[in-house]
Amino acid sequence: MKIMLIEDDPVHARLICRAFGTHDDHEVIVVGDGEQALEALNGQPPHPNLVLMDLCLPTIDGCDVLKALRDCEATRHLPVIMISTSDRPEDINRCYDCGANAYVVKPADFNGLSEKLRSIRDFWLDSACLPEPAPSSA
Repeated sequence: MKIMLIEDDPVHARLICRAFGTHDDHEVIVVGDGEQALEALNGQPPHPNLVLMDLCLPTIDGCDVLKALRDCEATRHLPVIMISTSDRPEDINRCYDCGANAYVVKPADFNGLSEKLRSIRDFWLDSACLPEPAPSSA
């Protein structure tokens, strides 16, 4: 299982990697901004099985990255979970309008964030059936 984390906060990235990288068969790839994410996802396969993405990213906003993924045949069905500190209804709605599969608000405290990440991991990696990554059209 290959997971791409698009997160510009190094502390959050470490916590998320720790939560998702605990199994030997899960590889977490971290990119720090929207431009790097699109370059990696538009590159040669294999594409990740799952993307976790912050909404507020440098260079290209998370929703704009999401729109680009949904417009591309190779990444159209890629599950994308938006993870943000924002609980504003307009941000949540905008992400779903752009094609997010889920939106999760990051809790402010370490224990809350760890518990939320375990829940995400348990559902998306242990319960949900994920599509196979599509071959690149590049």
